[in-house]
Amino acid sequence: MFKKKELPILMGIINMTPDSFSDGSSYKNTEDALKTAEKMLSDGSSIIDIGGESTRPGANFIENEEEVKRIIPLIKSLRENLPHAHISVDTYKDEVAEKAIEAGANIINDVWGMSHKRYDMMRIVSEKQVPVVVTHNQENTSYKKDIIYHILSFFDSIKNTSIKKGIPEKNLIFDPGIGLGKTWEQNIQILKRIKEIRNSTHSPLLLGVSKKGFLARITNNKTIPTKERIPESIAAHLYLSENGVDILRVHDVEETMRALKIFQTLKNTLTKI
Repeated sequence: MFKKKELPILMGIINMTPDSFSDGSSYKNTEDALKTAEKMLSDGSSIIDIGGESTRPGANFIENEEEVKRIIPLIKSLRENLPHAHISVDTYKDEVAEKAIEAGANIINDVWGMSHKRYDMMRIVSEKQVPVVVTHNQENTSYKKDIIYHILSFFDSIKNTSIKKGIPEKNLIFDPGIGLGKTWEQNIQILKRIKEIRNSTHSPLLLGVSKKGFLARITNNKTIPTKERIPESIAAHLYLSENGVDILRVHDVEETMRALKIFQTLKNTLTKI
C-alpha cells in the first residue's frame, strides 16, 4: 500500500478523546477535527490516525458504543471531503474496527497487535483485507529475555498466524510499541537497536514517540508540559528517519515535515561534496 520514500511517511494523530495524554479534549466537534485533518494532509501527512479511546497508561476503558460515537462522524466526514485520504482507526476492538472500515477507514492501528484476548481483530483484517499496524504490547514491564528478542518473536508469531488466517504479509505494518508495557530504559533500548529491528522486519516499520514521557526523562525536565515537547519529538523523529523507520506517528505534522526536509536536503548535499 505504501511505497518506500526518501522521507518517512507521516501519520497524523487525531484523538477524539477527553483524556489522551497530548491532545485530549482538543476538538469541540467533528468540524474542528476535520479542519485539523485537512491541514495535516496539506502539511505532508499521508495518513490520518483517528482514535476514540486513550491508550495512555492508566486510561479508562470505554465501551464499544461510546468509542464508535466518538470516531465515526469524523471518519465519514473525512472520507466524504477527502475521498483519497488514507484513514487509520486506532482501536483494538474488532467491532469498532469493523464499523470504522464501513464508515470509510482503510487502515487498522491495533495497539495490542491483534492479540487482545477479548477481541478477534484478525477476523476483521482478514475479511476486510486492509493494512494493519501490529503493535507490541503487554500488561507489565517484566521480560524474561532481551526485550528486542521478545518484540521480534512477537512479530514473527503474528505474521505466521496472520498468513494462516488469510492476511497477506504485505498488509502487515509493525510497531515496537514505545511506552506500551515498557520502562523508559526499555524504550531507549528499543531506539538504540532500531536498526536491528528494522533489518529483522521485512514489513514496514512504524514508530510512535511523539511527545511521550520518556523524552522528558532524557532531558531530565519533567516540568515541560506534554504539548510543548515538540523539539524533543522532532529530534527523535530525525533519528528514526536516519535509522530506516518507514512511518512516523506524529502530533505536529507541519513542524516534523519541515525538519525532515531540511535534514534530508542537507544530508544529500553534504554527501555529494
